[in-house]
Amino acid sequence: MLNIAIIVGIAVTLVVIGLLAVRAELLSLQTDTSFATEYLQTFRRYMESRGKSGEAYGWLTMNAVRMQQDLGQLGVMNMYRPAGATFSYNHYPIVINMLPALHQDLTGQFADIMTEPLRYMAQTINDAIIRYFGVLERREHYLRKKSKNPVVLLREGFQQILILPFMILGWFGLYAEGNLTRLRRSRLVQAISGVVTLLGVLAAIVSLVVGWPAFKGIVRGWISQ
Repeated sequence: MLNIAIIVGIAVTLVVIGLLAVRAELLSLQTDTSFATEYLQTFRRYMESRGKSGEAYGWLTMNAVRMQQDLGQLGVMNMYRPAGATFSYNHYPIVINMLPALHQDLTGQFADIMTEPLRYMAQTINDAIIRYFGVLERREHYLRKKSKNPVVLLREGFQQILILPFMILGWFGLYAEGNLTRLRRSRLVQAISGVVTLLGVLAAIVSLVVGWPAFKGIVRGWISQ
């Protein structure tokens, strides 16, 4: 009975750790969604003012780097050629480049004219953020579904234990947060945590059915072969 209690205790602990990790990611996702919503609303307000809202532009500029980083590849054009130019840019970050270009045109000689290049840049920024909302929505749906599956939470809990050394390094600023996120989502970590979880579940089932001493005897028999 003591062995069974230990197995159940470990499993419950891992499930709780996994649930807490998923909840934390959901909270982070909600923060990202709120920020993107505010950025898009402020951008539209700025465009409606035809560049006259200095407050809106200042806030957009101050938060442009964060918005660009959050967009990731969704905020980068493979190639961009400015209107009338004979050159083009590769891997062109949309927000941090088009926002000041928009402001320059809106406050310059074309202040009262919504030219085609202006409409194109404004629509490009708008569409990139909307596509980002789609990614956030799918991620939220996945996490909420994940939070209701005990086996997935068990795997998530073990995964948190697996990357704990890197998390501690991150707390001390010795491991970048972006690298930690990529590590957490890497196929290698997912595969290791999945295999260990599967083996753990099978071992728990077998030990509960045949008893822990008998299970150890079976394992020793496999090893001796």
